[in-house]
Amino acid sequence: MTDEQLRLEVRQRLRALREARGWSQRELSAASGINQSEISNYERGERLPRLETCLRLASTYDMSIAGLLTLPSDRPDPDTPAIDQLVARLAHQPAHIQRAAIVMLMALLDSHENPKAL
Repeated sequence: MTDEQLRLEVRQRLRALREARGWSQRELSAASGINQSEISNYERGERLPRLETCLRLASTYDMSIAGLLTLPSDRPDPDTPAIDQLVARLAHQPAHIQRAAIVMLMALLDSHENPKAL
């Protein structure tokens, strides 16, 4: 995925989350403590939010950071029920368990893609 594609998907995701709640950028700014101009920059794809900003947004939307950052292109293929079941189980776990699972899965995938990295 190119930087441009990533910005487009993040932009669409952030706008969709805000609009699904019926919030204006100003209302999201008030709820999250994030400057409205920053929110506008993210939604226009001019900048990507930093981790700290993602954490604030996830908290504001009452969701995990994984839920916030799951882009349409990252969602599992509907023909893979095992992945769907795993994602569903993980979504109900505390944030520290989600982070640990993600770290372990990333390490496993990295070792598979680059066996010499072990």
